[in-house]
Amino acid sequence: MKRTLALMVFALAALAQQPPPPEAPRIQKVVQVKYADVDALARALAIFGGTIRPEKSMRLISIEGWRETVLAMEDAIKRLDVPSQIRNVELTFHILAAGPDAVGARPLPADFDGVAKNLTALFGYKSFSLIDVAALRARDGHRAEANGMAPRSKDQAGYPASSYSIKCSASISPSEKGNSIRLDQLHFNIRVAYPVSGPQVNPPLPVQYQFQDMGFSTQIDVREGQKVVVGKANMNSSDSALILVVTAKAVD
Repeated sequence: MKRTLALMVFALAALAQQPPPPEAPRIQKVVQVKYADVDALARALAIFGGTIRPEKSMRLISIEGWRETVLAMEDAIKRLDVPSQIRNVELTFHILAAGPDAVGARPLPADFDGVAKNLTALFGYKSFSLIDVAALRARDGHRAEANGMAPRSKDQAGYPASSYSIKCSASISPSEKGNSIRLDQLHFNIRVAYPVSGPQVNPPLPVQYQFQDMGFSTQIDVREGQKVVVGKANMNSSDSALILVVTAKAVD
């Protein structure tokens, strides 16, 4: 769309810059600008020649020149001064813990049954727990980032809290089958604490913890309405893992 408008402006400018006939009248016009950046629009009109005076505070552009030139500039302003077509992307990330033992499992939301079955078939996991949900909104073609602290489970009482970050760039690709959301430079990182020694009575020493950074980087396409497993990271060289699932949709 932007390319088409740019070519149209060049074509109008080429016509407007033809030598005027003898004694061609010069005219002036003041045009109201509703949506576009006044200064940027004035710079774009410079290709026509003539005299252009932007009044940013009043959202006006004053144009002067040969009649054909002024009319062409006025037409270009009308074509370029339109509401922004930039859309937004809503992303929802579910962080799951998965393990080989069903003991201690916490039920997932009902609409995650299909995801759990697929993960069980692929990796043999028997337990799943929802660690946290991160939601973020990004403009089409722009980067976004979410940071959070993962809640502790009952068996992790006293553990230092785990922190995580999710970063990505989101863009919308419309098609006849619906929108597809492309996530580029998607990076997930979580810092998890685990004990390396128990409490000591004599001399008194508290539980000692170490931190492990886990995560992955990738790029994926997500169709609206689908739950997509982005990736998994094994926890502390064990059979348990953290799994990231994403849903996406385009919104105005």
